[in-house]
Amino acid sequence: MRFTISREKLQEGLAAAVASFCERLSNKSKTQINFQSFGMQKHIGQQVDLTIYRIIQELVHNIVKHANATTASLSAIFPNEKYASCVEGAGCSRKSLNM
Repeated sequence: MRFTISREKLQEGLAAAVASFCERLSNKSKTQINFQSFGMQKHIGQQVDLTIYRIIQELVHNIVKHANATTASLSAIFPNEKYASCVEGAGCSRKSLNM
């Protein structure tokens, strides 16, 4: 299952785009994906946001496809000018992304 992202959704911010993706994937799969965002997002640039979105998309798809998890959690943290994310799926290993 691949979902395309519209420019309009990404312009709303990375957190909004990821939240929308998680909701759509939850509705189409057997995995309930919970998303939380912490902090104020600073716009670094649309290309950076798109790259981070694609990395998160791949991590979450791997949990759904390979771990057969019934639940997954994704946290996006926006401290200062940085971005951190934690992705967890029930029954699989934990993956973190710090940029």
